[in-house]
Amino acid sequence: MYTLKQTPEDFIVEEIPNRKFHGNGLYSIYLLKKRGYTTEKAIQTVCRKSGVHRKDVGYAGNKDKNAITSQYISVKKKIHDIDEREISLKFTGCSDEPLSLGDLAGNRFSIITRNIEKLPKKIDFVENYFDSQRFSKNNVDVGRAIIKGDFKKAAEAIEHDSVKEHLKMHPNDHVGAFKTLPYKIQTIYINSYQSYLWNMAAKEYIKKKSKKYISIDFGFGELGFIDQRIENMSIPLISFDTEFTDSVIERTYSGLLEKESISSRDLILRKTPDLTPTGGKRELFAEIKDLTIGSPEDDELNKDKKKIQICFCLPKASYATMAVKKMFL
Repeated sequence: MYTLKQTPEDFIVEEIPNRKFHGNGLYSIYLLKKRGYTTEKAIQTVCRKSGVHRKDVGYAGNKDKNAITSQYISVKKKIHDIDEREISLKFTGCSDEPLSLGDLAGNRFSIITRNIEKLPKKIDFVENYFDSQRFSKNNVDVGRAIIKGDFKKAAEAIEHDSVKEHLKMHPNDHVGAFKTLPYKIQTIYINSYQSYLWNMAAKEYIKKKSKKYISIDFGFGELGFIDQRIENMSIPLISFDTEFTDSVIERTYSGLLEKESISSRDLILRKTPDLTPTGGKRELFAEIKDLTIGSPEDDELNKDKKKIQICFCLPKASYATMAVKKMFL
């Protein structure tokens, strides 16, 4: 086994922008560095310190809380730089368009892996699974219950004060209790279940197409990894109107939905129509670039153990923790 993120300094993330910033433009672009903050909390802190409205700030991707991360944000006016230990903000240029989710090329990672028992292996691709950060504790179960229309089960599994308070006042209004959640949190449950189904579809596809296959259980289903490449492809995130271009993926999803006791029509959420999941596609594999693996060193946080530094780049929306997982198989 190995240990990640024993300290924020163990996990450093640098965003790679997909555009160049210049001297003039409607939006000011800043490099936001944070330690121990979620992206949203860091931006809210910047807004409070700078006197700007939250709606006037955009960003390209969510970054880990238990890490030291650097990412770009856009602000609809010029604000002062910030230089504090946990949060810093530095002006880097301008843009004619604001930043929004997905406006990045990828991320560069520098990871200290501790408590290691063996050396990581060099790899140049990783199966592009969603990792456990996507699912949290009950997200998949709540999402599944919502898709099945069982808001009673969903509400009882949600550990949120507004839901609990609503149910105290209205014990049978489970839909109303769920709707007390901010819209962004509501969508997390649906997206988590959608991502879980994607993981299972990708795993089944790899299993059918590969002769040599290593499987692991990571708490949210079984994942499969291969050493020899097969052709990369885009696998859809399932929605009610998904149009399949690959018959193997279509049959795989059909089998998954049957096991889950749902149909594609259940993905139309009539009680909460604004949460009906939309489609999208995700590459089966992510390319790992600029991989360097350091030499083992004594681990000062774990007696008689070793640590090692691993650095690499991944495309946007891919999980560094999944890449590390594969390196230590």
